[in-house]
Amino acid sequence: EENDALIKQFMNMAIDEAVLSMNEHLEPGIPPIFIGAVLVDSSNKILGKAHKIEDGHKRIHSEYQLLVNLPDKDNSSLTLYTTLEPCNFRHKSNNEQQACTELIVSKRIGSVVIAMLDSHPNINGKAVEYLVNAGVDVKVLDGNNEYKPLVDRLIKMNSEFINFKW
Repeated sequence: EENDALIKQFMNMAIDEAVLSMNEHLEPGIPPIFIGAVLVDSSNKILGKAHKIEDGHKRIHSEYQLLVNLPDKDNSSLTLYTTLEPCNFRHKSNNEQQACTELIVSKRIGSVVIAMLDSHPNINGKAVEYLVNAGVDVKVLDGNNEYKPLVDRLIKMNSEFINFKW
């Protein structure tokens, strides 16, 4: 199906972006994590790509970078592709930044395609639920055989994070 091909194309771009993630300044004991995102309009034009970066000890999430300067208008025709379930809270070092889920809702993004859920107990599935309850169309690729090679590639990249015991 054409839609599946597009989802794979854009998620592969998000994964390529995730490879560039910065992990130099994580607090001791926090595993590295690779996250990428791509923002696309209704004609499948790429509006932006981002990966998790660090500014001193602050982690600036890929979704945050793509959305923070987006005009507050009806962005319901836009789709955000992200390799990991967007955060629904920020750690204390980053708490002046809005949580990515809140930003998605406030910027009125129409749909979000997520490769896999975040294993953090405060996020795991709860962020997806928050987005769905706010009227965002959410598709999670993990668990769908069609996207298994994509998800497996991410799991391999993020195995330390996925297996981390919070």
